[in-house]
Amino acid sequence: MDFEIVCCVALGDAQVYHHLMPISLHPVVTKIWIIRHKNVQTGNIPKAELLKVSRFKPLRFIQMYRLSRKLAQRKEVKAFVSFNPIPYGIISYLGARKFNKPVHFGFIGADWYRMSKAKGWNFLQKILRNGSFFTATGESMKNEMTEYGYEREKISVLPHSIDINKFKVSELKTIKYDCLYVGQLIHRKRVDIILKAFAEVLKQNPGRRLCIVGGGHLSGELKSLTKKLNIEGNVDFAGHTNDVSMYFSQSKIFVMASYMEGFPFAMVEAMCSGLVPVTTPVGTITDIVKHNEMGLIYKQNDIAGLGKCIDKLINDSAIYTRIRNNLIMTRNNFSYESALTVWDKWFRQLN
Repeated sequence: MDFEIVCCVALGDAQVYHHLMPISLHPVVTKIWIIRHKNVQTGNIPKAELLKVSRFKPLRFIQMYRLSRKLAQRKEVKAFVSFNPIPYGIISYLGARKFNKPVHFGFIGADWYRMSKAKGWNFLQKILRNGSFFTATGESMKNEMTEYGYEREKISVLPHSIDINKFKVSELKTIKYDCLYVGQLIHRKRVDIILKAFAEVLKQNPGRRLCIVGGGHLSGELKSLTKKLNIEGNVDFAGHTNDVSMYFSQSKIFVMASYMEGFPFAMVEAMCSGLVPVTTPVGTITDIVKHNEMGLIYKQNDIAGLGKCIDKLINDSAIYTRIRNNLIMTRNNFSYESALTVWDKWFRQLN
């Protein structure tokens, strides 16, 4: 039986696109109603129709609730999906429950780890546990959810999926940057740690280059830090872009220093492009990035540790090549088709 899906969401464009693309590819889904405050700029999602709401959050919440309730009355609408459980998933749930439409709650990363420490978390979980299907970014998050009382049989690990045909494996002969960071320039990402570690790398490896892709309120502060460290000639700030594939094709190592994450899409895109990740062991990253097999792991705030990892990958071609080949062999794990099999499990239950 064919049916429609509703999604209230306020994530970034790329995240909305990647999360909904596998759903749109499922043959039983005829339409995805996206309730959001702006268009998805990353690309066109097949079968999707946008219902735009206010950018002003209090009004946005009210409009989302009303639209969710209205759409829940449609017999063609079979279920609601959410990737912002708080507040947008709960808004969906409140709009759908009168008409007994099942709701999915998808925890995609930092949201789970941030909310699990927030005030009122226990009360909110009483609502969230009423969902009919849950997705997590890795087995460690799934285990934590089980400890918090979620029914384990209702939880599936949903890989962060991308169009792997768009992110081709980089040709090493065209490399411009030794290291690449892609993400927001905000405190949680600790890009300052990356810059300080790269400054140490340059002492033994002069001429190496780092590219910072992304925007944020710390942009000016981080540019000033490169001058203070006397590395501004080795670091490019590329700013925000909706198409990062060009930077992946020109880089060798993907660096992260976050103190809170789930499993970032930027890392998935990097790994599928053949970049070896060097990252902190936060969120569910270590479920996938096994140290010395699928990347290198270092402790949070460890400037020297990050520098040593970068230095190792720059100077030990055997280690770099081995890890890179491992990554290339697992690319299909992050395809839309891989995520589609997870959604198929739930959609079959809906029928």
